[in-house]
Amino acid sequence: MTREGFLKHKDVLNAWLNGADIEYKKTDCWDTTNNPRWRSDIEYRIKETPDTIDWSHVHPDYNWMARGPNGATFFSEIQPALEAVNWVVHINGSTSAKGVASYKRGTCDWKDSLVERPKV
Repeated sequence: MTREGFLKHKDVLNAWLNGADIEYKKTDCWDTTNNPRWRSDIEYRIKETPDTIDWSHVHPDYNWMARGPNGATFFSEIQPALEAVNWVVHINGSTSAKGVASYKRGTCDWKDSLVERPKV
């Protein structure tokens, strides 16, 4: 690895050394790699993971979960709509997810955090 490659990817390299999964961009898509080459002409990132929750801990009226730009997570009865700066949902059909112990925040951007309750 060149010094330039190291400096460009040092945060991702440190995460990889600590066990994080790494992706690299090849053409227009991201692929997972277990053996990154750390070339300066390739983009690398920590693999994005979704937010997760044990849905058995959530009232059955709520079928959607999302995280806002401020990090606050909520449940919704109906699918929220993504707008430029936040999720939009009918206020009477949503509630905070704060305090649900099984919630695990992922590494994805808040705009990609929408999760639907699995259909049984």
